[in-house]
Amino acid sequence: MMVKRANRIGDPWSGDMAFPGGRRQLEDLDHIDTALRELQEETGLRLQASPIAKLPMLWTKSHNSIRPMTIHPFIFDAPKRTRFQLSDEIAEVVWVPYELFQTQHPEHFIWQTKLGKYRMPCYHYRDYRIWGLSLKMIENLPATGLFC
Repeated sequence: MMVKRANRIGDPWSGDMAFPGGRRQLEDLDHIDTALRELQEETGLRLQASPIAKLPMLWTKSHNSIRPMTIHPFIFDAPKRTRFQLSDEIAEVVWVPYELFQTQHPEHFIWQTKLGKYRMPCYHYRDYRIWGLSLKMIENLPATGLFC
């Protein structure tokens, strides 16, 4: 399951495809608790389960500063629901088949930033473009052994 981020002023990833997630809060017990809370806040999907896998941690930078930020991705077994209660951060939920990444080769697009243009790898699914940190997480999925 992926989400399409809502178009929001000031959000550099407006309209991009992503996995549900967000920043750890003081009340979160651990990164798993953060993942479950963010999933519920963004999609209304409440899981009371342990992750079936943990992907390698990723480093990035906050879009508000140059401070490094770590991403702790987890995989949960979730029912394929049709009704979600989306937050204002999310435009829609999209079930993307994993086979897409096994049968297609990545394409590229030009990402325009204040610093210049960059050729970035991506996958296209229907009208959606999957790239960036989401693509890095997807590239780490085979290491879990779940999708062989």
